[in-house]
Amino acid sequence: MKNFNAKVLSQNFQYYFPTNIKNTFRAFETSWETDNLESEDNRNIYCELIDWRKDFNWNANKNIILSNKIATDNAKLDDYDEDDDDNKHKSVINDNQVKWWTEIELKGLNYIEPLSMMAIKTLAQDYKSGKIDERIFCHDYNLFGRLMELNILLSNLLELDNEVYWTRVVESKIKDQVRWIKCMKDSETNWKKIGIELCYTEFVENLTFYESDLPAILEFTDNITKRCSKFIENLTIRKVNMNEKKLANEFNPKTFSRIYRNDEVSHISLEFLKNLKNLKNISITFNPQISFELYEPRFFQVSVHDIENFSKSLECFCHLESLEITKTDLEEHAKLFHLLSSIEKLRGLKALTLTHCNISSKESGAIFASFLSKSMSLTEINLKDNALRSDFCHQFSLGMQKFNGILQKLNLSMNPILHDGLKFIMSSIVQNDNVVDLDISTCDGFSCTSYGTAFQELINLISTSRNLQYLDISNNIIASGTTRKEFIRALEGNYHISKISCLNCDFSTKEDVDIHILCLRNEYYRQNDILGKDSFTRKDEIEIEKWLRRTKHPLLMRAHMYMPTENLIKWKLFKRMPQGRRKIPFSGKQKKQQLIVKRQNQALPINLIRKVQDDSDTSSEISENATLAEKIQKIHVQPIKDLRGKSNRYVLQFHAESPKEIKELREKARQPLNFARAEDLEVDDFSFDDFDIPKRPSWDYKMKKEVLLANEERYFFKYVTNLEKKHYDDLKHLSCFELNIETWRQLWRVIELSDILLIIIDARYPTFLFPPYLYQYVTEELRKHCIVMMNKIDLVESSVVLAWKKYFEEKYKINVVLFTSYPSYNLRGQTQNKSGLQIRRRKGRMKMACEGAMEVYKACSNIAKTQVDLSKWHDKIQEEINTASNYDDDNDDTEVEVERNHVDDVKDFDFEEHELFKNGVLTIGTVGFPNVGKSSVLNGLMGKKVVSISRSPGHTKHFQTIFLTENVRLVDCPGLVFPSATPKIMQVLLGSYPIAQLREPYASIKFLAERADLQKLLNLKHPEENSKEWSAMDICEAFAIKRGYMTAKTSRPDTYRAANSILRMALDGKITISLKPRNYHKNKAFWESHPELQKVKELQAIGKIISTNDDDAYSEDDDAQKPSDYVLKPEKKGASKRDIYDKDNEADSEGESDECNVGASSSNPFDVLNDEHE
Repeated sequence: MKNFNAKVLSQNFQYYFPTNIKNTFRAFETSWETDNLESEDNRNIYCELIDWRKDFNWNANKNIILSNKIATDNAKLDDYDEDDDDNKHKSVINDNQVKWWTEIELKGLNYIEPLSMMAIKTLAQDYKSGKIDERIFCHDYNLFGRLMELNILLSNLLELDNEVYWTRVVESKIKDQVRWIKCMKDSETNWKKIGIELCYTEFVENLTFYESDLPAILEFTDNITKRCSKFIENLTIRKVNMNEKKLANEFNPKTFSRIYRNDEVSHISLEFLKNLKNLKNISITFNPQISFELYEPRFFQVSVHDIENFSKSLECFCHLESLEITKTDLEEHAKLFHLLSSIEKLRGLKALTLTHCNISSKESGAIFASFLSKSMSLTEINLKDNALRSDFCHQFSLGMQKFNGILQKLNLSMNPILHDGLKFIMSSIVQNDNVVDLDISTCDGFSCTSYGTAFQELINLISTSRNLQYLDISNNIIASGTTRKEFIRALEGNYHISKISCLNCDFSTKEDVDIHILCLRNEYYRQNDILGKDSFTRKDEIEIEKWLRRTKHPLLMRAHMYMPTENLIKWKLFKRMPQGRRKIPFSGKQKKQQLIVKRQNQALPINLIRKVQDDSDTSSEISENATLAEKIQKIHVQPIKDLRGKSNRYVLQFHAESPKEIKELREKARQPLNFARAEDLEVDDFSFDDFDIPKRPSWDYKMKKEVLLANEERYFFKYVTNLEKKHYDDLKHLSCFELNIETWRQLWRVIELSDILLIIIDARYPTFLFPPYLYQYVTEELRKHCIVMMNKIDLVESSVVLAWKKYFEEKYKINVVLFTSYPSYNLRGQTQNKSGLQIRRRKGRMKMACEGAMEVYKACSNIAKTQVDLSKWHDKIQEEINTASNYDDDNDDTEVEVERNHVDDVKDFDFEEHELFKNGVLTIGTVGFPNVGKSSVLNGLMGKKVVSISRSPGHTKHFQTIFLTENVRLVDCPGLVFPSATPKIMQVLLGSYPIAQLREPYASIKFLAERADLQKLLNLKHPEENSKEWSAMDICEAFAIKRGYMTAKTSRPDTYRAANSILRMALDGKITISLKPRNYHKNKAFWESHPELQKVKELQAIGKIISTNDDDAYSEDDDAQKPSDYVLKPEKKGASKRDIYDKDNEADSEGESDECNVGASSSNPFDVLNDEHE
């Protein structure tokens, strides 16, 4: 071993360590003599230094003691001169002393906490460049190797460029700390040996190959992936040298994907890729020796078979997040098709980079557009330097219009797109506003600045975008001074773009500063999250000055070159931010009209229609030319003063009719009734054809809540827009459906939480309330189980219920459960008046619907099997059955309070990961349309009132959770009106639309009267004595006269109130019509003699009904026995119209049952399908 001067150690290491360490080294250096190394005093000093390794704070007292000892030793060396020939021997250290010193010093290096990554890298660079004497590192336990161990401890990085160094690492105990392996070029390294030894390092996450031979990579990875493959997330291959000598001639050395064609390496490489199941990022570039010229690159020629094999290998990377492919010829559209088809299956892919790939044709653009329309998770696209043409850009823009997500970055730089192609892309971005970072530098597309060009689309993008934050238009000529000013004016109105790069765009110095300062203004608003102010006080200016001086933003540094901070504040930097709309003129005539409308609203007793109008709209009606957004009608809106309140968060939202449509419906209501035939009530599920459910956009648990909500709102807005565009020609074929995204979010949460989904439908209108696309989405895409529950079966004939049950089981292969929340033992005094109108009343104390509960238990038990213990649920139902006959509470009128064993304000489950049968708990979610009885089903399953119910749609605001037993959880979802082609008049009878909010109820009365003999049911007399033909308006007028409904001022029959009352009776089941499946009447005898009919009757639980006549509601002969709800009483003198409406709407108040006080029968005696009408 060569000798060296000890001073080298201090000179070369003094800037790598803290000051106190350097001082200690200097003290050692001055006291270092050949004799002193072996002296006992110095040995004690060294030992004391070693003992300090446990103290990272370097105790000051010990430091003083050590300094004193060193100073005493230094007194003996005052006359020492290193250059003196007599003293040369004193600077020579023998091999043993070097070894001893190195060991001591290395032990101390383990405990130098402030040693940074920069110091380690600088040390390594100095060693490689020769600045540090290599004799320092000549020992097996060398200082360089020790510092590299510290590198691993601090950064978990292992750079393999020397087999000797690797041996040193293997011998150490820190190899388990390695997370990132860099394999550098070294042809003599035994990679296979290293891979075998490294396979015991189980936690490697990153693999990087840089300037390495391909056979060496394959030998290395074949071993490394055996143990740590499940942790490797990132694979990077840079400048790989293909060794043609080691591979067969048929192997093309220019393509990495060609390794699948060669027999010698295909097995190794395929196993390598298949083992890396958790890869998230793949980046591959090839040998850079081939030159690339701008706009005319030369690509690696690969066959379609190569790309197909490579694409198949990608499909196994289910966790892949980033894919980068460069310098590969994909000009043939078949290659791009195979590649993107495989990428579509990677649901978690977020970043896609295809540079130097020659994808510029129209066919390639169409393939990419199709890929964009199907991609949901992609957030970054890089198509840099692909010589994109206008045809490709046109197809790409079509794909951007259909893209449902947000691109955090879109890079189209270094492409000779020209203004035609760039115009298409900019137009699509303006339309969807779905790009955050846009790079269109070096595209040569803004040379033409006339109207309708790419530059004008760029101006529109800057003026209207709310998502764009970063824009790069460098190296694009914008020659006209007028257009550059227009660019700056557009930027002045944008408060979201915080960075613009416009190098080499011919902007003047002042224009360049204007752009930078406006971006700085937006950056200030973004960081401080504030809105603009009318004026700034001195205190505000001080805060702004502090922010300007505190920030080191590059835009600010550049702006400071041209003006001081004071001028920055006074300039356009912090002017007022717009408040959401532009000001428009408001004339005196409009003001008068506004006051008239205001007085009319104050005079009316109640606003039956609540509309959402634009701020500038002063009309009291919705115009015929109003946009779709202006036709939104909100239900149950609460007047609040605090704009941030959440009282109206879950209000129902539908489209409102125009005055022209209302006028047409009223005219039809005066036409004579056209009674329907028996076969007219035989229907199919046609109303849901060509519709789909809004699905929750893709998300992960790393997303912030704000980003997640923004993505959901953006997706839902696009869903509604596309749906309405599709049915724009005839809006009558598009039903009223839920437009409030908050309610749809509740459905998404319930579906995600549930193990089994219970789709509840009303047995009277099954096909109108069962959306097939919901069933397909849950069973096919989410792979969950569904059960259809037909509720309210006691209101329909047993044979019809059985026919519908078989219809769903045969068509959808789904389990159907029959249920009624109010069997006979939950009712009392059920009567039928002389006209056939049914009235039933609930007992004071509710019991479990045992028959239906047992059916639900059996269905869930068949699905859960042994995964969940449902024995307690079964015992609870059986106990209720055994005790039902021994308990009689017919006379129990005690008021039942709602049991609160659930949380009303349920916490947000946005980020709760679902696990099937988690913790042995079965979660059953109930979904369906409003008023199908979801909440009543929960009460019936529990045997007591646990959730409040109402006949008014939208009563349940958010999903509620109730534990039926310790391991069975029920989740009640708010009712949703799913998109369909159901007419609105039918939606009113279904209970999907609030009756009290109807602007024109007579169309629904007409539909009901043509299918049920209302004039006989309600015992009505025609308002015109000589007329025999009835119309919907005549029925409402006659019922108003019979009930005494009169208007306040004119004392005319209140037909509107009468129509509302009749519709409520139909909704409650007092007036019942029921739909039948196709060919029911032809096979009626078969269904009435079916062997399963008796079981249906048992589930209906109507065999114990005892009829009495004490509730004869409409008997003219016995008015004294009319129930109080229907007694005709004169209105109090001076009673207002509001009092009358309040009386009608009492049943709609919260907490009132939609089924507890209503009439019901197994079949309607006055249905048009009876024998007398056949």
